[in-house]
Amino acid sequence: MPRRSSRRAGCALPPAPNAARRLVDDLLAQQAMADAFAFNLRLIASELVKNAVLYGAGDEPVELELLLYPEWADLQVRNRGGRLRMKNLRRHRRDGGRGLEIVDALAEAWSIDSGPLGTAVSVRLAA
Repeated sequence: MPRRSSRRAGCALPPAPNAARRLVDDLLAQQAMADAFAFNLRLIASELVKNAVLYGAGDEPVELELLLYPEWADLQVRNRGGRLRMKNLRRHRRDGGRGLEIVDALAEAWSIDSGPLGTAVSVRLAA
């Protein structure tokens, strides 16, 4: 069972990454977690929400779910819209586009589930 959990849907607007970081801060506020873990969790949440805003349906909310366990955190970010296509992500790399590389470098495990109704990115981060 998770020690704490939070689920929030927010608008798909530029302030969404800041809201994701605040959600992580709110959940971690009463926990004794290492500073590096909190920093990495905020960074991952922010990057995934930013991607959901960029690649999702602009008029649909982005959903973030965070479950905090004693030894790890599970984070999932969902958006609605068309199927995520890797070639579209690669095309943006010249202008940045390193969010999933950051997730891959920090996460213990992560996956993408994408279909015609939207995309969900799930991440497990060790504490």
